[in-house]
Amino acid sequence: PAFFRARIRSGALGALHYCHLDADARDSRIAGLVPPGSGRQLVVLQLSGTSRVEAGPQAMRLRPGDVLSVHDVDMVRVQDEGKVEQLVLMLAITEAVQALPGGLRQFHPDCALAKLAFRWVRDGCLAAGAIPASLGTCIAQMLSGLLVQAFTAQTLPRAERPSCISAQAIQEYIEHRIADPCLSLHNIAQAFGCSVRTLHRTFNRPGAPSLGQYLWRRRIEVSAQILRETGAVSRTLTQIAIDLGFCSSAHFSTLFRKAFGVSPSEYRRHAQCASSNGVEVELARAA
Repeated sequence: PAFFRARIRSGALGALHYCHLDADARDSRIAGLVPPGSGRQLVVLQLSGTSRVEAGPQAMRLRPGDVLSVHDVDMVRVQDEGKVEQLVLMLAITEAVQALPGGLRQFHPDCALAKLAFRWVRDGCLAAGAIPASLGTCIAQMLSGLLVQAFTAQTLPRAERPSCISAQAIQEYIEHRIADPCLSLHNIAQAFGCSVRTLHRTFNRPGAPSLGQYLWRRRIEVSAQILRETGAVSRTLTQIAIDLGFCSSAHFSTLFRKAFGVSPSEYRRHAQCASSNGVEVELARAA
């Protein structure tokens, strides 16, 4: 058997149980954690270091900020590239996960919701000892729900997976999910069963925007549409930015100004003023 040196601290935040692991480099095989039919999934937050996780033909590399979900797996192999620090949680399987084949699934940190889930779950577990028991249950429910939402937002049932890859299919896929804050090049590639490199090569055409540019342009155009809607006045610019996958309101404002020549707040003020006067208006995109 393989041995490695580690420090493991277990704890609980309400009903959310976790292990905080500090380990030296290891190459180990772990059996029986989440076997088929267990009704559980293992969630790993990579806090520091790099690990490679294998389950059958699947292999994924975890870097700081990554979150991995494992379910319906008999045997997992873990290889660490030096010292690592991880948080490991056991959660009940959701319907979205249950509908998928067992194995490894990874959240990627380019998703705003996944970033939020990682930070809040990490901070909540590491500070669990200082949280009053009266708050622990509520916080645990919120954190578990956040993980489920982050996972569900990046999960596409096999029945909905595109049958073929083409520039038109990629564009249609983006159009149908442009309001998803977790839409990213990585999970688009995952939906088509290809690499991000293949995705770029299929979509890109000489003289046309790259796939990344197209995705951000469409998000900006959708945000402009939202800002023109009178019913969206109560939504803050930060809410709109996060809901559309921008990493911050500053990031949103920078790209919006580049596209339209004005800030989002100026655009909304102009559009709402025109709307109150019964005028249909849309500011032209900046050259």
